[in-house]
Amino acid sequence: EEEEDSPFFEVRAAVSNKDDPCLPSLTFRVWLLGLIFTVVISFVNQLLWFRNNPILLPLFVVQILTFPVGKFLEWTLPRAQFNTFGWKWSLNPGPFNIKEHVLIAIFANVGTSNVYAIDIVVIKKMFYGADLGFGKSLALCLTTQLIGYGLAGMARQFLVYPASMIWPTNLANVVLFRTFHEGASWTGWSRTKMFWVVFIAAFVWYWVPGYLFTMLSIFSVLCFIDRKSVLYGQLFDGGNGLGIMSLTFDWSIVAAFAGSPIVTPFWAIANIFAGFVIYMWIITPALYYTNTWDAQHYPIYSGSTYDKYGNVFDTARVITKDLHLNETAYEEYSPLRMPVQFAFTYGVGFAGLTSVLVYIALHNGKEIVQRFKDSRSQSDDIHMKLMRRYPEVPVWWYAAMFVVFAGLGIACGEAFGVQVKWYAFILCMALPLIFLIPIGMITAVTNQTPGLNIITELIFGYAWPGNPIGNVTFKVYGYITMTQAIALLQDLKLGHYLKIPPKHLFICQTIGTFVTAVVQLGTAYFAMNNINDICIMKEG
Repeated sequence: EEEEDSPFFEVRAAVSNKDDPCLPSLTFRVWLLGLIFTVVISFVNQLLWFRNNPILLPLFVVQILTFPVGKFLEWTLPRAQFNTFGWKWSLNPGPFNIKEHVLIAIFANVGTSNVYAIDIVVIKKMFYGADLGFGKSLALCLTTQLIGYGLAGMARQFLVYPASMIWPTNLANVVLFRTFHEGASWTGWSRTKMFWVVFIAAFVWYWVPGYLFTMLSIFSVLCFIDRKSVLYGQLFDGGNGLGIMSLTFDWSIVAAFAGSPIVTPFWAIANIFAGFVIYMWIITPALYYTNTWDAQHYPIYSGSTYDKYGNVFDTARVITKDLHLNETAYEEYSPLRMPVQFAFTYGVGFAGLTSVLVYIALHNGKEIVQRFKDSRSQSDDIHMKLMRRYPEVPVWWYAAMFVVFAGLGIACGEAFGVQVKWYAFILCMALPLIFLIPIGMITAVTNQTPGLNIITELIFGYAWPGNPIGNVTFKVYGYITMTQAIALLQDLKLGHYLKIPPKHLFICQTIGTFVTAVVQLGTAYFAMNNINDICIMKEG
């Protein structure tokens, strides 16, 4: 009789349809390595986030490094049993297994992304000269990180349990975990041998574009035709222009912002590239060279804002002591101007969010309604059936987390000088409530996550104009609440694929978030106080 498996071939190829419930998971090794790697990854990623092209250590780095360390602890730690208040445990419960490995990775995975609320801290300190202080900043970071977790737990039945919610990134992670622990061999090379050959080759190659021949990082081929031409620089320069036909041989450039293309479905990559060509290589030059909105007064490609004289906008000239807009000074100085490419980006962002709601309503609306009516009536796939043997995290855990940290978020907005009143905060929370399931479905299928950062800026700026700190705070809460919810849902799906007890996963994710917030905030303060000219834009 044929074994039951996932209805999706990509899941069948990557994920095992078996489980060993006797494997220990939340062990001493998980706590030790999870905490160590969370601290290290959080520090490194926050420090490198201040680069123009940030280099972030992703999840697979944690997966690779923790495996040999876990095996070392398996060989060296004593196997003695301990009894603490009736709870029996051991420093070394046996072979280092895949469930321990996954929990360590999920523990540290929080540190592979940056605490977005640190932007508020940096903006206040570096651009407005007003330091929020470490204690208040930490409270702000924790609330922005953990509110989204509460929402994620209440969206599991739509974004984790259905077999159709694939989460492509997780498939690559599952294969890597299984490569380490199962030692499977196909025809020819084993997966383990293939992995280490590619890993060593990639490590060696990185030194070429990274240090020995840095021009390969951004190889603007057509600029060699006329290196003194402004036109060629604008159109073909991959660093400060539109990068038409530019190449890169540096993986850190490829995966810096849009993530690894290896784990993104080809049809999604094709759509992304087509949109990029239309937007950056056709529409932007057309608007710029026809001088639409006085575009030629400013760079063709830039993320900065400018005054009417073509200089970078000096915000200090138009801000009052309480960090609000001085309208008189603004009128005397200059209206704020944006490069045409930057302005058009905002327009595309608004259109994208609208299309997300319409697309999901048309293609997944009936499924969402059905799951609201009776989520348990639909048949489970093999992975859901295997997960039924583990106690699920109660919904009230997530609901309590949302209520507690939303309350603390309101307190931060009212008391910490970040200029978001309670009623604005409630409006802010409505946005991720509306968009979480549609955007979660897009992410689970395409590996691309539209953000709420643009729409949050617009709403707050329209409702409470002239309040830049309030605007960025509103943006952080609205945007990162959904982003953190998506991150937890992705980890929940990874645990779902690898049969991790949900309560153990919840504990590791929550503790990892606390540790990451402390370490990354401390790193940001270290960088701001010790690195010269940090956060100063130098136009190329």
